[in-house]
Amino acid sequence: MSSNQIDSAPKGYSLNSFTESHNFFPQSDNQEDSTPSESPSTFISTTSEKKPQSHFPIKSIYQPELFLEQEGIDQYLCGLCFQICDEPVITGCGCPPIYCKKCLELHYSKNHVCPKCKKETGEPTRVDIIVNAIKNKLMKCINYNIQCTWEGKCKDYLNHIQYECPKEVVNCPNKGCIIKLRREEVPEHLKKCEFVEYICDKCSTRMPIREKMLHKNICLKEIIPCPQGCKLEIERGDFNLHRQHCQCSIIECPYTNLGCTDKFKRKQEKEKLKEDLNKHLLLSAEKILNLEKISQEYFSRIKILESEVQSLKESKKKNEEELKTLSHLKNKVINLESEIKELKKYKEEQINKEQKHKLDMENDEGNGKIKLSHLNNFEISFLSKEKNKDLEIENGVKNKKEKKRR
Repeated sequence: MSSNQIDSAPKGYSLNSFTESHNFFPQSDNQEDSTPSESPSTFISTTSEKKPQSHFPIKSIYQPELFLEQEGIDQYLCGLCFQICDEPVITGCGCPPIYCKKCLELHYSKNHVCPKCKKETGEPTRVDIIVNAIKNKLMKCINYNIQCTWEGKCKDYLNHIQYECPKEVVNCPNKGCIIKLRREEVPEHLKKCEFVEYICDKCSTRMPIREKMLHKNICLKEIIPCPQGCKLEIERGDFNLHRQHCQCSIIECPYTNLGCTDKFKRKQEKEKLKEDLNKHLLLSAEKILNLEKISQEYFSRIKILESEVQSLKESKKKNEEELKTLSHLKNKVINLESEIKELKKYKEEQINKEQKHKLDMENDEGNGKIKLSHLNNFEISFLSKEKNKDLEIENGVKNKKEKKRR
């Protein structure tokens, strides 16, 4: 919804002539049969009559009773909230009365019709002449009943309430404080408010003043006497560094690693070492004896480990030789398997040739081309040669297997 349209009245055009021409405030004496929903007087009444109660959620900050001149104040009332108009506008259809801009926008968000004639209407139009009239009206502060004496123009009222009125209830300006009080009471409250900001003069940390003492006990820049009792004053943040050199710090005996459990102040170290010289010598001797005993145990353990290592080396060497033998035998087996395959293949080829030759001979015999006696001798001689070859092959395979077994 756009509400930027401005209906500025022409020069010489007074407020009275504007309201009369738009019939915003007609007299109700001649309207006996008008209903409350149709008469503008239901929205705006005279100062002597009781104004209707509005349940509209938007309320103007400019209450009618705060204006000094009550005569004619009704012409500035909103037809929805019945308060002095905040940003006065009229409907697109021109029906009276005037409305607050926010009130009319809220009405249009639910139903875009004129509140008076109930017809669809255009965009609202701002009425500058009424805006200027309201701004220049004299009014008093809402806190007049509790002795705020301010009187001024309506345009200055909001600034007075927000920043000047001594009777206005405001929050304490300190962060964290939830107290509400009148503006004139704020200076006195700030003198004792626990949330007044305090800035540490040592570390510049900001905090509520009620935390001042707590911060003083933990401030790293606070000067404190040495807790060890050396009478030096240091910053709390430098204590750990100071403790490493403080003559009153409690330290352990330098011979703690030998078994001495004495503790004393750093400034007593030389004196204590002189007093306990014999004690420290005995502890050193005892430590040396223990180290010799431990070293002997280590030497014996080393010898055992060395013998185990030698045994493992010999076992490794033996395993490597066996692995080489097995690898050699594996290669021989592979070679023999390949020879056997070749011999089998050769034998199959010879058998196939023999069978083929026999078939050829039988065919020739049937044709009468070869004599029977000649075929028998040839066949006998061929078979004898083949048998001799088979025997030689079998003998060769047996000899190779016996060599492998050996």
